[in-house]
Amino acid sequence: MRINGAKTKKICWRVTVKINNDIVFLKEYTSLKNVGEDLGFTYNRVSELATGRIKQKDGVFEPTYIFDKL
Repeated sequence: MRINGAKTKKICWRVTVKINNDIVFLKEYTSLKNVGEDLGFTYNRVSELATGRIKQKDGVFEPTYIFDKL
C-alpha cells in the first residue's frame, strides 16, 4: 500500500470465494485489513488464510478463500 499522504491507492489483493467450484465473491482490495472488514474476519484470521497458516476445511459446502497478491 502507498504512504498515508498519497491520493491514489494501489490494488494489492484479489480475493475469490468459491463454493463447489462456483465463484460466489470476487473483489480487489488495497490491504488485508479491508478484506477482513468486508468478509467479517479479523486481520489476524485474514493474514493466516492468505499465507496458508490455517488449513481450510474440505467440506462439501465449505467456502474456499483464494488470495492472489497482485
